[in-house]
Amino acid sequence: MKENRDRYFIINFAASIMATVLSYGMNFYLTPYLVSTVGSEAYGFVSLANNMVNYASIVTVALNSVAGRFITIKIHEGKEAEADIYFNSVFWANLLLAFVSLFLFLPLIWKLELLIQIPENLTASVKLLFVFVVFNFLATVVGNVFSVAAFVKNRLYLSSLGNCVSAMARVAFLAFFFGVFPANIAYISLTATLCSVGLIYYNSIVTKKLLPGLSVRRKAVSFASIKEMLAAGIWSSVSRLSQVLADGLDLLICNLGVSAYAMGQLSIAYTVPTILSGMISILTSLFHPQQTYYYARGDTGRVILEMKRNMKFCGFFVSIIFAGAIAYGQEFFSLWVPGENIPMIYALSCISIVSVLASGVASALNSVFLITNHLKVNSLVWLGVSCFDAVVVVALVQLTGFGVYAVAGVSRVVGLIVNFIYTPLYASKCLNAAKRTFYPLLVGYVLDSMLLLAMFFLLKGALAPVEGILSFVVNALCLGGVGCIWNYFIFLDKEDRKRMKKIFLRRQEE
Repeated sequence: MKENRDRYFIINFAASIMATVLSYGMNFYLTPYLVSTVGSEAYGFVSLANNMVNYASIVTVALNSVAGRFITIKIHEGKEAEADIYFNSVFWANLLLAFVSLFLFLPLIWKLELLIQIPENLTASVKLLFVFVVFNFLATVVGNVFSVAAFVKNRLYLSSLGNCVSAMARVAFLAFFFGVFPANIAYISLTATLCSVGLIYYNSIVTKKLLPGLSVRRKAVSFASIKEMLAAGIWSSVSRLSQVLADGLDLLICNLGVSAYAMGQLSIAYTVPTILSGMISILTSLFHPQQTYYYARGDTGRVILEMKRNMKFCGFFVSIIFAGAIAYGQEFFSLWVPGENIPMIYALSCISIVSVLASGVASALNSVFLITNHLKVNSLVWLGVSCFDAVVVVALVQLTGFGVYAVAGVSRVVGLIVNFIYTPLYASKCLNAAKRTFYPLLVGYVLDSMLLLAMFFLLKGALAPVEGILSFVVNALCLGGVGCIWNYFIFLDKEDRKRMKKIFLRRQEE
């Protein structure tokens, strides 16, 4: 059993890394082309559209955030019929929400120029962009439940495989649309919609193979099950509202309170922090199936052990990227988007990445609240924090000259403080563990990140100056290699190193 868990962990990890590298690699390749083709001002509306449409996820997340937990626990308890009821209840409820949302969104898009600042020459393109972003969001909502099967069976590599194919298809579609038709930012959301539909079809096949007992049947809908999941998931909606207030309003406030140009620069600056956040989510997700499994078995001690391993695993990689992004950020943006305001973008990126000093490992603890179904307090805490963020940001934009820098910095700094003080304490309480359970890891991660940052700047002075993409890649690989060696011997302890050898070399059973 343990050997199988390690084997699937390796496969899931490798597939997730491949999918992440491919997805973000495609984005790195495409973004300069898209910015030069449609302009940074127009490109900023892509992120704004996604953020604004995702406001609707405040409603949809109530069901979808807990669907995996309910279905997984029932499967592990051997109650597949009940799992099928949860599965169908989520699917049909999402379908109804999608239809209702569509009729709410379309009138808003029709008069979009009254809600946000849109340059006159971009009005039609931006509206079409929003239309396809809405379709993509609604398709994702409806098909979300089909991604549960890979989670339940701990076959996350299957989801990663689908994401790889989707990323490659996205490039092919964009090449076709921009190569055949006049440039239009709406192609970006159109290709995303097409890829999402294809991914839903793929996930439905995976569901049929892994969980043949689950199938779409209207008769299996249970309003009692929907009510039960909503009761648990309503706090996830509050958490999503918190995220919207803390992060999702950034570009909107920047558009309305500063300028469309500043919004475009901020959108580019958010690239690295967004990648880091995405990577943290991917790395933490690798541990969720086993954490849920052990909790369903009542083994809280093993859940805590898995949480600590999760924190170490995330911190190992994220600290290296964090230090490298600051040390070589200016060179990276100069090579990536040479025509833009590089000093401004680099400063905004450094400000926005500061929250990773805590969230790099603290994010792994967020699954505790979902697994233990203790979402209420966590949601209310972050809602209060986010309301405070929003008020402070608007005040600073209106009353001071900080402008876009206030938009980028306030929520990140406050998030850093809250993740360092509150998250580990409440996670320990939910697991009935000592208050200091997770603090040694958190403090060690912060110190490790700062030491790595100092060392990277020293190494940067010793390496040849970056004069092009090749020298940048060579220097980045040098820093990455040094960072891995440092973290292996300094950040990981003896037991961590021993377990890593057992897992990745598979020389003996755990």
